Amino acid sequence: MSQSVQKISTFWLIAVMSLLSMIGPFAIDTYLPAFPAIEAEFGISRALLSQSLGFYLAAFAVATLFWGPIADRFGRKTAILSGMSFYLFASLGCALAENYDHFLLFRTIQGAAAAGGMVAGRAMIRDMFDSQQAQRVMSYAIMFFALAPAIAPILGAWLHHAYGWRSIFYFLAVFSAIVTALVLAII
Repeated sequence: MSQSVQKISTFWLIAVMSLLSMIGPFAIDTYLPAFPAIEAEFGISRALLSQSLGFYLAAFAVATLFWGPIADRFGRKTAILSGMSFYLFASLGCALAENYDHFLLFRTIQGAAAAGGMVAGRAMIRDMFDSQQAQRVMSYAIMFFALAPAIAPILGAWLHHAYGWRSIFYFLAVFSAIVTALVLAII
């Protein structure tokens, strides 16, 4: 493989892994500006709606224990695609939720699914690069991971004010579809 092709491959791998790392923070922070609207629509308190964040995080944490073995058994790409498919489904479920119970269920699924891309993506980096290169590639992905919480509330507020709170979850579904398409095309 020529060096220019290898650089392009490395660039695109870094780009996809960075986008995968943004999935989790986007799901956490993008919907925060819409809390009052979601509370009003479902007729719930802030404390109850905050549980949707707690359930998401708990599902994410527990799912990281399972995605590693899944990625080892069925392959990194399969784990990423599976996680992104469930994430897309859960994001659409949140957008279409008719009541808080359904919303909470889909947020939990979304948390468990988001862990798949992160775990398998990081494992893929360790598989493809030596130790020093892996650290460099991981630093790029972590940079975007750190940038996502700063961008997400601004994007969420804009979407909420322009199109309503459900548009935030449609955006998350579209974002995961784009990441999935990139994974299919590049990895």
